[in-house]
Amino acid sequence: MPSSLKIYPSQRVINVFLRGFTMFSKLILIFFLIELFEPKDVGLWGMFVATVATSALIIGGDYYSFSNRELIGLNDKYKQVDILKNQWTAYFFLYLILLPPQLMLFYYKFLPWEYLSWYFLILIVEHQSQEMYRIIIALKHQISASVLLFVRYGIWVWIVLWIFLTYPESRSVKVLFQAWFIGGLFSLVAGIVVIKKSLGINFNKISNSNSNSNSNSNSKFNIIKGLKVSVVFFIATVFLKILFTSDKYIIDELGSDAELAAYVFYTAIVFGIMNLLDPAIFSFL
Repeated sequence: MPSSLKIYPSQRVINVFLRGFTMFSKLILIFFLIELFEPKDVGLWGMFVATVATSALIIGGDYYSFSNRELIGLNDKYKQVDILKNQWTAYFFLYLILLPPQLMLFYYKFLPWEYLSWYFLILIVEHQSQEMYRIIIALKHQISASVLLFVRYGIWVWIVLWIFLTYPESRSVKVLFQAWFIGGLFSLVAGIVVIKKSLGINFNKISNSNSNSNSNSNSKFNIIKGLKVSVVFFIATVFLKILFTSDKYIIDELGSDAELAAYVFYTAIVFGIMNLLDPAIFSFL
């Protein structure tokens, strides 16, 4: 195994601990929500989380499946930055096309209008911070990626639980949304810092030096190529994620608040256990 790809046992242990404790934090959160919140609020939280997770994949068009494969194995940092520039250019146009249809979730009352602003803020931050996480793994900084994941899903859970237990009047899904957004924002900013430090390149200088027509033409070609490659993964991913999102809406429509809350609780436990396998295996393949 090349030295650049070698994963030492201590790194694996640290990575497993960070990822495992993050998943544990998410499980603890759902346990406390069942105890502290009304069933309808637990159900709303579950639907909101599932919808954001699915929509974050949709608005990204699975473009990372192309760009990350291009990043892996590259030693030229200028080419790596070009790939990242093309990736965020593609996201800009994907956002213009795929974000507006999200309003139908509120128009058809799948989610309450009062949480519209939080939905879009969390959705964008969640997608961008997830992309930072994937890029950092592609750049072979697994420990940094696990730290960012803990910032995004772990730290704020313990802070918000302390707030709920100390100040009972603060218990609301809105406070959860605020904490989630802040955690994602910190993770996003930290991810930008890690990537910039890893590449060690002045992005502005690169942007100016690559502003000629040939570079622009190549960028357009690569973006179109990336969209063509990723569309296959995108279709498969969307159908798979819809299976894990539509179930909650079906239960919300046909069942009671208590039944939806129970379903959210048990599915959170199942997926939490499944996610514990990822840090020990898949991130190091």
